[in-house]
Amino acid sequence: MRRIRPPQLRKSWLFLEGANEDALRRAPASGADVLIQELEGRARHLVAAFEAARAVGHARVEVDGALVEVPTYNNAKRLLARGEAMFQFERITPA
Repeated sequence: MRRIRPPQLRKSWLFLEGANEDALRRAPASGADVLIQELEGRARHLVAAFEAARAVGHARVEVDGALVEVPTYNNAKRLLARGEAMFQFERITPA
């Protein structure tokens, strides 16, 4: 079993595309101390698919084998809004 380093000693971070299941499966074997799942790309994908389905009168849509309905759509929209708010904050806040 691999030993887990305390946070202050973790030096290798691997950022993963949250919607890429293959990358998520392979990530633990990378040896990185920290795995970070990027979710905004997946959220954008869900929002776009749901809005396209709504535009033609559907109440839900299947995305990558998962059913996307209003609650999932709303969660994805909130995630994107938080990401945008953080981006704006970091852009205008001096370091």
